[in-house]
Amino acid sequence: MFQSPFRFGQEVIDLRETWQERLARQLEHSVLRGGRCGFWLTSRMHPLKGWSVPVWLKRDDELGPYGSKWRKMQGLAWAIQEEGADTILAWGGSRSQHLLGLLALGRELGLDVRLLVKEGSPRQAQGPDLLWPLLTTPDTVTMISRAEWPQVEHRAQKEQAALTAAGKKVFLVREGGAQVEALWGALTLPLDIVAQEKVLGFSFTRIWVDAGTGLTAQALILGLGLLQHRAQVEVLLCAGDAGTFARDLERRRGELSVALQTEIPLAAWRCHVPGTARSFGSTNQAVFLEIARTAREHGVLLDPIYSAKLLMKVREAQPEWAPEDRVLILHSGGMLSLFGFPAELQALTF
Repeated sequence: MFQSPFRFGQEVIDLRETWQERLARQLEHSVLRGGRCGFWLTSRMHPLKGWSVPVWLKRDDELGPYGSKWRKMQGLAWAIQEEGADTILAWGGSRSQHLLGLLALGRELGLDVRLLVKEGSPRQAQGPDLLWPLLTTPDTVTMISRAEWPQVEHRAQKEQAALTAAGKKVFLVREGGAQVEALWGALTLPLDIVAQEKVLGFSFTRIWVDAGTGLTAQALILGLGLLQHRAQVEVLLCAGDAGTFARDLERRRGELSVALQTEIPLAAWRCHVPGTARSFGSTNQAVFLEIARTAREHGVLLDPIYSAKLLMKVREAQPEWAPEDRVLILHSGGMLSLFGFPAELQALTF
């Protein structure tokens, strides 16, 4: 098996696995690399005080307004460029930050972007809703009723066929970017973590990550498995259920096994559900109190849909930690959604 070193800062990482070599080749020309040193997107580690064991926050929120979604987007950007597509066709919810990021990526690449968007509550003059008019044109969005939404993928395939017949070269992006091309970008997260562990001088024993579509969490489990990392991956299901997550993980494992022509081991993992506001998109006062506490104690802004619930769940888990544990929490970003709740934020008192 071909081997070569890769330099990360002053550290030399032995790229012993073919998948790392392939990932480097795929992502080195991605537009989202943008002059960075190294082929993957990287974010810093932020130590948190006041916990029973050392706890660090992985600041993927600092990658940009779309947080960890930029990792997935890096893989999608490579694939779009590789295929020579001139049109992106995607679908998702009416307040999807993934779609906003995809729109921005399409504009950067000079591509036509077509979106099938699930009808939701009326848009408001606040939060992410303010950004849609900046990135869309009249022919960008087709609204799909809730009744028609279960057939949205079939609708997308028909749209793709029509655009192809009109001479367009279309790249299809599934809801939340849950596809193998995005998986390659998401695999930069475990590489980033392991590289930073070398600098810090220790390995994390527990790594917490939130899950919507679940692709980032699944990439973390697969990547740490390939790296033979011994951490327990703790997945907070902010959407979906454990059975669906497990089935999707096996599908991603199969896709990666075929691509790499090798068996893919899994890191240890388990799923959790939020301790409060369990329905996807729901919030309550406890969630906003956690946001306020984390901002005032650590200078970190959480979002109410994912990261605030994640921090709350990690606090609940403290009693089971051993003294030798080292805990990492992924802050996946999503701060844009925070501005969609002005009344709740104004209700917080100093």
